[in-house]
Amino acid sequence: MGQQNTIGAGSEIQVGAPQRPLPEPVELALRDVVQARHEIAFACVPVIAFPGQEPSEVLVVFLRRGVDPEALLSALAAEVKAAVDTTLRTHKGVRAPQLAVLPISLGRPLDGLAQAVLQSDTALHVADVAAYDVAKRPPRPLWLRILWPWGR
Repeated sequence: MGQQNTIGAGSEIQVGAPQRPLPEPVELALRDVVQARHEIAFACVPVIAFPGQEPSEVLVVFLRRGVDPEALLSALAAEVKAAVDTTLRTHKGVRAPQLAVLPISLGRPLDGLAQAVLQSDTALHVADVAAYDVAKRPPRPLWLRILWPWGR
């Protein structure tokens, strides 16, 4: 969780629900971190396989409009690491997840990765129910966006 990676456009990324859920103490620690941040509209924890890496659990945070993901990422990753490390020290024998943090901005149309994360049905915390419902709604077909551009 200490390094930042960039994923090339067109890379094949696989997303799904974890075979084994996060241990409850780790899940509660992550939920506490996410709830403390007003910039986060909702968060999910799917398993994602990035190119050239083993599949790992990823804390995907969907940020409210206007929040800069770059400005939030390093502080949030540090908070997540501290929370998970503290939980693992206090709860002996708990499985240590290979966890990464991925911020996604709600200020732009959601790409395929964001849609796949939402379809994995792995929500950890939803602070903004309206934004979550809008994000989970499937995108409209291109022909409908052209003929009826102002919405449903």
